[in-house]
Amino acid sequence: DNNNYRVHPQGLYRAIVEVNDKLAAPLGIPMYITENGIATRDEGKRSDFYRHYLYALARALEDGYDVRGYLTSTLADNYEWPNLEDHTPRVYGLCSVSAIRPSELI
Repeated sequence: DNNNYRVHPQGLYRAIVEVNDKLAAPLGIPMYITENGIATRDEGKRSDFYRHYLYALARALEDGYDVRGYLTSTLADNYEWPNLEDHTPRVYGLCSVSAIRPSELI
């Protein structure tokens, strides 16, 4: 939801190729993607994001790149500081989490 960020799953594939060619393959080490996610409250955007990025990862695996692990930014949403324009808290994670007020637990 932040206009400063772009969704570009082809960039993940290109990064895998470049890291492989310049570092991982020459050193004989596998690659791990340690953080990938999107800051949005829109579940459709979140779903599309992971579908497209995991497709790019699957293509890299099919093409023989040694990627052994993939981690999302976080399993569940966590709080991110609001941006300066709209002061809306940003959340991101694989699963959406709604805040519950203590009074709602009773």
